[in-house]
Amino acid sequence: MPSAPTSADDLSLSEMLHVLDVARALRREKETVEAELNRGEMVSALRERLLASAKATGDNVTPQEVDAAIEIYLSRLHTFAEPPFSLRKLLAYTWIWRGRLTLLLLMLLTSSVVVWWLVR
Repeated sequence: MPSAPTSADDLSLSEMLHVLDVARALRREKETVEAELNRGEMVSALRERLLASAKATGDNVTPQEVDAAIEIYLSRLHTFAEPPFSLRKLLAYTWIWRGRLTLLLLMLLTSSVVVWWLVR
């Protein structure tokens, strides 16, 4: 088993490139996380873009209306509403539960055959 390099001079080219790739990936992930978690900057940038697009399209929108729209958007951003019952939903659940339903049908069939055989 090769020993671990003791200094940066002992690293091969491929090891050095791997270390640099890992460092680059960590930096990108950190920047992404910081951008996603910094809600204040995201809201202000969105507000500026919305006001600029409203001005470009000729819409008469006040900053208060834009702020209200952003707050409504952010309050509904991560919500889930169960879809109403429909045939598509029933078919989807049937597909999801196909193993359990098959087992249940086999158990019912087996018990029906046993009862028929005992009564006969």
